[in-house]
Parts: sequence; C-alpha cells; structure tokens
Amino acid sequence: MSDLKATGFIVGIAEDFLAHARAIIGEHETIVVRLASWTEDGVELDYVVELGGLLLNGVSRDIALDLLARTYKRRSSRVLWGEWLMPGIPERFQFLLEERFPVYRRSSLEVGPGWLDMLWALAEWLEQVDPGREPFMQVKEKFGSLRLYGPVTDAGEPIVEAAELLSGYVCEICGKLGRRVTNGGLLTLCDDHASA
Repeated sequence: MSDLKATGFIVGIAEDFLAHARAIIGEHETIVVRLASWTEDGVELDYVVELGGLLLNGVSRDIALDLLARTYKRRSSRVLWGEWLMPGIPERFQFLLEERFPVYRRSSLEVGPGWLDMLWALAEWLEQVDPGREPFMQVKEKFGSLRLYGPVTDAGEPIVEAAELLSGYVCEICGKLGRRVTNGGLLTLCDDHASA
C-alpha cells in the first residue's frame, strides 16, 4: 500500500470511528482522535472524550468506546491479510472466529457478518481480562442487538454488556454505523442496507 493510500485509509478509519462514537455518546460530549497510526495489528486509535459518564443501562462509556476502537483495529487489520472486501466479510471469517476463540466453540454464531469484527475484538479482550472463561452457550441477534448467553464473570461482564450495547449502532450486514429499523423485524442496519 502506498504512503498516500495508507494515509487515506487511516484517516478513513478514524473518521468512521468518530461517527460511530458520536452516535453512541451523543453530541453533547466531545471526542477527538489524537493519533491514528498503522501498526502490524491494524490501525491503533488514541482518543480522548471530554465528559465522563455512563451510557444506556449503566454500561460504561469508556469500555464501549474501547471495544469500538478494538473493533476498528480488527477490521483494519484484515487489510494486512488481503481480506478487506467491502461490502461484506469473507465467509470463512465466522469459521476462523469459532476456531480461534474457545469462548465461541460451544455456541452457534447466529449473527450477521457486520458484527464479526466486534465479536473478534470482544473475544481478544476477554482472553486478556478473563482467561479460561467458560464458552458462551449462544451468540445471536435479538431485536436488533447482540445477545451473548452463558456464564460471565465480574471481569468480563462490563465488556459483554458493552458489546451488546455497541451492536445497536453497528450494521449487522456490513459493520458500518447503523441504527435500529423495522425491516420484517427489528434489525440494526446502515442507511444503505435499510433502504435495500
């Protein structure tokens, strides 16, 4: 990737992250990306938010934004492997997710491809804070948001809650900024997929 193309890609990732973050925290809080840099694991985002506080249902804003940044890092890392195929995610990615992370081995992943990067970022984080945790029994979409069923420890609970909250802002099909819409049921879709 040329330097100019890489810079444009990094800026695009930072802009998409900011749009998602603003939708989650609201316009009354200020969020700024101080640094977006390319690493061997994807685009690393260093950001600051002016006001503290909680999100919906007591979910920590900081944990939700950290999971969002990890999701964008995972999504951008697929460029390194030649897997950046938008729209859509390679079909084998769900298999790789189940194979790589024990937390998904006993569950069926009943979610759209747009949430798979978030599930990858979630599992990586859970491995760090709660190694050896029991697998989820079920991972699915319900009423337009992610549901993770299974035992959760105190260390993992805030991260799982953040993923469930975050899913309400991530298009189930492509991973772009989404919103809940009624489309034969309640789904979270971006404007393009909601109008299709």
